[in-house]
Amino acid sequence: MTARQRQIVSSGSFVISRKQPLVLDAYLGSCVGVALWDPVAEVGGFQHLLLPEPIDGGTPWQPEKYAKTGLPLFIQALCNQGANKTRLKATVAGGGLIGPVSPLDLDLDIGGRTAEIVCNLLEKEKIPVIEREIGGFFGCKMSMDLSSGETGISPLLNPGDFKTSAGLLPPTPAQLQETIQKIKPIPQVVLKLLRMLHDDKDSLKDMAKQVRQDQVISARVIQLCNNVFFSLKMKADSIDRALVLLGEKQFLQLVLSATMKDVFCDETHGYSLCKGGLYTHSVGMAMACEKMAQRISRQISPSVAYTAGLLHDIGKVVLDQYVGQFRPYFYRDIFCKAQDFLSVEKAYFDTNHSEIGMSLVKDWSLPEILHDPIARHHEPELADKQPELTALVYLADLIYSRFVMGQELERMNTDGIAFSLKVLNIRQTQLPALIDEVCLPFHGIN
Repeated sequence: MTARQRQIVSSGSFVISRKQPLVLDAYLGSCVGVALWDPVAEVGGFQHLLLPEPIDGGTPWQPEKYAKTGLPLFIQALCNQGANKTRLKATVAGGGLIGPVSPLDLDLDIGGRTAEIVCNLLEKEKIPVIEREIGGFFGCKMSMDLSSGETGISPLLNPGDFKTSAGLLPPTPAQLQETIQKIKPIPQVVLKLLRMLHDDKDSLKDMAKQVRQDQVISARVIQLCNNVFFSLKMKADSIDRALVLLGEKQFLQLVLSATMKDVFCDETHGYSLCKGGLYTHSVGMAMACEKMAQRISRQISPSVAYTAGLLHDIGKVVLDQYVGQFRPYFYRDIFCKAQDFLSVEKAYFDTNHSEIGMSLVKDWSLPEILHDPIARHHEPELADKQPELTALVYLADLIYSRFVMGQELERMNTDGIAFSLKVLNIRQTQLPALIDEVCLPFHGIN
């Protein structure tokens, strides 16, 4: 039988369709997925909700990402396509407490509140929920088959039937070092751009000329410029046009992002849970860190924050080539046994992606300001030179790991929350508004 085509329903959006041979998928952590189907009209849809309700109670810029404003829009859109509200059947999943649970998680309970609003609205509209998998401590994958309206809920990764990892050989230090040496270095033109990204005095005219001379980078910059990430109303057909549309700083960020696509592997057998998962996570993190820096800190340059977010997991590029055979055991130890992510890497490889990342940083002579965010983004309290930037990357990664699932194998611990909030001068009462704003770049990312 021919495999059905699949489509990801990205966070903060919904998809509506009549009966067709297509499967809709969403990866859910704290987010909540809602599938609705009218069996008579044979029309249905899938909604991927990020947050419970707008912080200020007003009309939000993106109403579809909130349960309170988005679910009514979703139901109305289905009815506009021929569905009858009295015939709709619902499936609801997600709303979990992902990762080690802190008192702050329990206090905010964003996933639980989102799920509660969804269930209350469905009850108010008299739409029966025929299947629900809400809460818990694990992420899940939710699917909807548009040929039948059937839905399925499964773990993000099935560890399989295993008892021991005995017999699996981890890489030796010599093999790891050889892999580090083989990793394609960042081109010199990009290293120059990276230095310029942190210096407001330089002109980009000559640098744009150098970018144009590299055909591969030029093509990828134009492609990424026209991607949904940047949501430009006009299309770029040249490097000069991209520079005009984006402006100097965002153009530099785009060149760096496009170049890193060569560094991150596209395979799905390692850390990535989907094709290009590591790269997509890194670009999303870059945008989230930039947004957070713009909102909360006058001390941290948004451009520097963008770069730190993009490169924070660079060490995974090396270990990614060895994770495949251990991935079920990683999943078991991290999610079932709630072990620390870096400790699990250390147990299997005698190193971790933060340590490997520092080796790459030194080999590539990256700016010193990026060292702590790469080496200490899981342990911000250990950052000695850039505690604010490291805390920002940690907090963005923690939020990202809760709301954008299905990209990579990751679990952020919550030990650094108190330190990060303190060093960034964020009160606990400000966190919901920060999450709301920082989640804006996640809209459409999957």
